[in-house]
Amino acid sequence: MVKEIFKFSIRRLIQTKINGGIVLLFVALAAMIIANSPLQEYYNILFSQNITLTIGSFNLFDRHDGNPMTLLDFINDALMAIFFFSVGLEIKRELLVGELSSPRKALLPVVAACGGMIVPVLLFYLISQPGLVMRGAAIPMATDIAFSLGVLSLLGKKVPLSLKIFLTAFAVVDDIGGIIVIALFYSSHLTVEYYTNEEMKIVGLIDSLSIQNLTYSPGNYYWPGVQFAHRSRFHRVCTMQLYKSASIGITKKKSSDELDRVLAKGGCYYLGLPRFYHGILSRNLLERIKSAFGGSTYFPGPSPDMSISVAIALTLDTFHYMHYPITITGVSPKSTAGMGSANAHFGRLEDRKSLPARTLELWDVHVPRFWTAYTIYAQSIHEVLSAAGSDKHVDYATLYAFMTVFEKPAAEYLLPVLKQFLQKYPTQKKKYREKVALLRIRKNFIKPIELYAVHDLRDISACMNYLLHNCSPR
Repeated sequence: MVKEIFKFSIRRLIQTKINGGIVLLFVALAAMIIANSPLQEYYNILFSQNITLTIGSFNLFDRHDGNPMTLLDFINDALMAIFFFSVGLEIKRELLVGELSSPRKALLPVVAACGGMIVPVLLFYLISQPGLVMRGAAIPMATDIAFSLGVLSLLGKKVPLSLKIFLTAFAVVDDIGGIIVIALFYSSHLTVEYYTNEEMKIVGLIDSLSIQNLTYSPGNYYWPGVQFAHRSRFHRVCTMQLYKSASIGITKKKSSDELDRVLAKGGCYYLGLPRFYHGILSRNLLERIKSAFGGSTYFPGPSPDMSISVAIALTLDTFHYMHYPITITGVSPKSTAGMGSANAHFGRLEDRKSLPARTLELWDVHVPRFWTAYTIYAQSIHEVLSAAGSDKHVDYATLYAFMTVFEKPAAEYLLPVLKQFLQKYPTQKKKYREKVALLRIRKNFIKPIELYAVHDLRDISACMNYLLHNCSPR
């Protein structure tokens, strides 16, 4: 009986076919859910995998730069090309001998497409805030051909062929109009030059999107001579660390969310924040930050990296992020990062001549008075937030946990502050112990899966050559 039911269900599925529209809507919904969940990272990793089909030394799926296509490249450059080619053939047939063969017949979808561009813009104008109309008017203007046909296919044979042809022509004309509007009104200039240089592509994106801050994931290169307290495949000389999803694709992030996330991590890193160090800022934004923090400095804190990152987060509502490594950090034996790799990045505050004059005077009572990356980051956050009149602060229990696990030389300075803190806030004791346990597990067992390492690179020039030939932006 079960066998017969199975046969019937399969036979019925084949006879009725899998509706392309249903599949399209399902995968679109699944993609939106995954992109806004913790699975986003693995989703990006999946689409960054290379696709190869080789015959001898010839790879069928080579990109124009000689590198293999990723899965994302294959979908965008191969499968979508086939889709639009088939759509174009259908429209050409209708223009020659079908429903659109005469101006009288073609006039209706053209006029309808013009209305489909104008009406959404008018509605956007009515509901949007003043000043945002020109920046976002082109977004509701375009019509997605694939989705339009997919939704229409849900009705099957109930929809006449002439309606499908009309909608296809409508969507094509609408898309052409949207592209023309973007080219004319959302570009500082028009050029027929093909940008082969990655930096020019990035500059074009920044210009076209009116980006105030673009933050990116840099490469991280360890020069010969660097010492490592904990050596690994990621931490060795002549090695460059890179993110696996090196792409020119830009995502928008909310500054307050990223700031809260960094504060919850004890302020022990700034990589999630908008940045100036390994970031691109508009001059206008830089001057706004200077004015907001007294008009005397662009870096209101002892750590320039962290202080300006927090200042940007407090100044901008949103910023843009990209995984492509525009720059490379060079870690040398005498640099701050090099000292950190050797576990020598610590010392007495009084011995640090580079600290601003008022740092000791403004020092946070909950931060151990000892010079490490963790304490300087926490103090920088404290000074910027205090200057801005914010009541936010780092999660001190998490800060102490990081220092307990990773900054053993600071134990003499940490223990009195920790003891005083837990006496004042006894409810934080459980949280501190849990954080310590989790960090020890991470230190000993968990590896950074979002990173990969390239070894045997003799200098920065070798790093640049590797990026140009293996990490071309997509």
